[in-house]
Amino acid sequence: MKPIELLREVEKNNWLNRPSLQATKSRIMASIEEAPKGTVFYYDLSPIESINGSGTDELIAKTIKWLKENVKDHDKYLFLDNLSPDDEYDHAYNIHISLEDAKVAVIAKYNSSFLVLGYLGKALKDVLGFVYKAKETNAREISESLDKKLNLASTQLSDLYNMRLVSREEVQLSEGGRQYIYRSLF
Repeated sequence: MKPIELLREVEKNNWLNRPSLQATKSRIMASIEEAPKGTVFYYDLSPIESINGSGTDELIAKTIKWLKENVKDHDKYLFLDNLSPDDEYDHAYNIHISLEDAKVAVIAKYNSSFLVLGYLGKALKDVLGFVYKAKETNAREISESLDKKLNLASTQLSDLYNMRLVSREEVQLSEGGRQYIYRSLF
């Protein structure tokens, strides 16, 4: 399924004033709730000039928190695209600091790679990096490639899934049993 962009043209200016962003957040949350399970959404930030902590909290942190709290019923994801260059508005810095304070993280497309913005420990960053490089993996591959115990690799992948940074699908193995396949969001 192709990712769905959540911002409308009228909402693409500045994310500075919490009261003016609350209507946007309500519309976005309604769109997310109505979408089918497994839907991947994104914010195209290219036309956004300024972002502060209030804007980040209202439109990113609260959305991520809702996605995490409602994973069982909704199983949906959000990523960011087209962050501003560092020398212009520096979206990445402002978003990262705000999300770190809120103890949440979001993944952002960055050129042909990705950035993690917000709160994520080094061990999880290594696993996340492997998933985004491979595009698809499982706990056994993580265990073997990153020299981790299988149980730890499985727990870390599950943590990334619960943080809404990777998607997963349960598959039946031909020899019996099941396993999860974890995928990058883009």
